[in-house]
Amino acid sequence: MLLTFYRFINNKSVFAGMMAQSKIAIIAIIIIIPLVSVILWSNESTKNLETSEDELQVYVSFYPLYETTQAVIGQKADVKILTPTNVDPHDFDPSVKVIQEMKTADLIILNGGGFESWISNMEFESGQLLDSSNGISFLKTESVDHHEIPEEEHEEHEEHEEHEENEEHEEHEVVSDPHIWLNPNLVKIQVKNIVERLSKIDPENSKSYNENASQYIEKLELLDLQIREELSSCSKKDFITYHNAFSYFSNEYGLTQHVITKGVHDHSQPTAKSIEGIIDLAKKLDIKVIFTEDTSDIRISQVIADEIGADVLTLSPIATQDKENKNYFERMQENASSLKEALCN
Repeated sequence: MLLTFYRFINNKSVFAGMMAQSKIAIIAIIIIIPLVSVILWSNESTKNLETSEDELQVYVSFYPLYETTQAVIGQKADVKILTPTNVDPHDFDPSVKVIQEMKTADLIILNGGGFESWISNMEFESGQLLDSSNGISFLKTESVDHHEIPEEEHEEHEEHEEHEENEEHEEHEVVSDPHIWLNPNLVKIQVKNIVERLSKIDPENSKSYNENASQYIEKLELLDLQIREELSSCSKKDFITYHNAFSYFSNEYGLTQHVITKGVHDHSQPTAKSIEGIIDLAKKLDIKVIFTEDTSDIRISQVIADEIGADVLTLSPIATQDKENKNYFERMQENASSLKEALCN
């Protein structure tokens, strides 16, 4: 055995040939395998890039439109919300970075009715923007801003302080009421506008969008029936909530909304005079529940409730994502149940 091995290694031609073949094999391994890896990685990267580029870039202005649009799009793309979760959509003002991202979008969906006032000074390509409220008639409401009286003015007009605070320092403006999403039958119109535009910009997936939209509309119709049934046995029609968010809801279901603070913003602060007026109205209408909102200060509603011996319940404007991740339908049903408790007792 050892002798055979000795003869083998001393056979220079055989050994040299084998060494040469080994070197070639090693060189092949060093060069070819990385090259194959580069080619495979390059193909995979291109594939991912193509998927990213092919996917629709769809933005919505605030949360309710997210649920609606994502339901219509399904798995075809991820919808992005422009308004951060910790920002009131009434107060949203996009940063330069967000504006740059919007410029690359295939579609930006708005609520309409002046809700996205920040959009008016921006320029976009034709077809990039969709006003989902097309075909909806907006109600008009009085928006009121209250301003503090300067200290020097207090000194000069001390005797008329209360009169000036309640009258001269309120700015009244008639604006469109944007809260159409709180009426499921108006949301159906928004869905139809969304699916129509999506089908136009992405006809290949039009069938899927229309099927998803039909299913979502069926859910909205069921929600409408559930709300009607929930409130059908209530004899009372008047309720008091924090701000003017439920006009479309009230009109749809035969209710009368009264508000603690006028205007379309849920962070507006009522004056002492308006609080006194609401207390008198609640006593006159024998109201036993004062509503607060999940995004407003409960203390103001609580003060009014304590004054008349009433309870405080919550009505959600559903303008932002729920902290417990409840969807639009669950929150609307909760609103209906709270109203039933207030109006049927």
